[in-house]
This record gives sequence, C-alpha cells and structure tokens, in this order.
Amino acid sequence: APVTLMECLGHGLFNTETLNEDNKWTCSLCKQKVRATKQIRLSKLPNVLVVQLKRFEWDKLTSAGTTKKHDCVDFPCGLERLDVRQFLVENMNVGSSKYRLTAVVRHHGKSMHQGHYTAVARHQPRDQWHLFDDGTTPVQLEPGELHKTIVNKSAYLLVYQKEA
Repeated sequence: APVTLMECLGHGLFNTETLNEDNKWTCSLCKQKVRATKQIRLSKLPNVLVVQLKRFEWDKLTSAGTTKKHDCVDFPCGLERLDVRQFLVENMNVGSSKYRLTAVVRHHGKSMHQGHYTAVARHQPRDQWHLFDDGTTPVQLEPGELHKTIVNKSAYLLVYQKEA
C-alpha cells in the first residue's frame, strides 16, 4: 500500500528527534551538554505550499551517482484537502490550515540525469484539470481520471494553494 503524504511529513520533516550521546544539546543556562528533543513546527503558513517528494537518492554503486525511488505517495487531490494544523506551533492562530492541490509536476524516467517532466494543473475559474506535455496541446482530464493520473510513482512536486 502506498505511504501517505501526511505520514511522510509526520515521520520525516516534523518528527521529534532526540539529541543524545554524540549529539547532545548545549544548554544556554548551565553550558552543559544535555539530552534534549527537537522538533520543527510551523508558526506561519504560506499562501502557496510546494512539497517536493524525495524521488532521488545518492547511490555510490551507480555510474550516475543517484537512483530514482519509485514509491507511490498518496496525497490529497480533487475535493480532498491537505490540512497541516497538526504541524503548527501549539495554540497558533493562522486562520485556515487547509490547502487545495493546484498542480503536480511529474518525472518520467530512471534517474535525475535522464527523463521527461510533465505537469497537471487546475484551471481555477472552471475547476478543470489539464495535462501539459512538451509539444502537445494541453489535454483536459475527465473528473474520474484525476486521481490515477497524478497520484502515482511519477509525482515529484506538489503545489497547494491555501484556502481562505
């Protein structure tokens, strides 16, 4: 089963990290190295949130130096919303914490050195989704095609717009 974007954010970027052993924190009051925890939290939310999925990783065994990760990440699209409230500083009032997907950049290929990029973007006034590919006229997607077209192993950049 695919991992979800919320799992990626919660277990990766916003995960609580323990600082101990060789990685202890220096207390500003007592100047001693102490065990501590650290965690990233949001204090402001951008109007446009761009999420880059980690699709490439260093691999010393390949001649290119990188390999492409083909994991499928399930993310909110269409009528679903991305709600980042759980990643906010506690008791922070930022208005809406919900985002609506507006575009996806996709990478087709085996490595970061070769491949092809396409995009799927939402035309806001009509709420229609279009597929953009080099040298072709944008293709309008049928409502039932959206999820299977964008939520797959080629999704690379996710562009979300904050709701009012």
